[in-house]
Amino acid sequence: MSDALFLYANGAICALICLRLLFFRQGRTTYHPAISLLAYGLAVASGSVALRTAFGAGPPQVDWSELVLNGTVCISLFSVRGNLGRLLRWGPPVRFRAFPRMRCNAGRAPVRSRAAGGE
Repeated sequence: MSDALFLYANGAICALICLRLLFFRQGRTTYHPAISLLAYGLAVASGSVALRTAFGAGPPQVDWSELVLNGTVCISLFSVRGNLGRLLRWGPPVRFRAFPRMRCNAGRAPVRSRAAGGE
């Protein structure tokens, strides 16, 4: 990939991060000043990268690792709808169960139900 493509992709990703944080609606979540300060700093930093890229004063080179890191932050913020506190687990836990009905019966005899003919 060319350096210009990396540069513009990084600027677009940083713009998405900044916009997601700017348009976050708190709703019923609890206010935490430390999280708000962190979100403000992240929005300003990512917004400055986006603006510098748009006006041609951006960093001269963007490495692929920086692009991957910014993309991961962007995807993570969109997955929690911009709630940085939830991303950092500063609130109620996010429940995720890949296989909710599977139970492990390792080392135990199978359980028989009465409907299957068990007593």
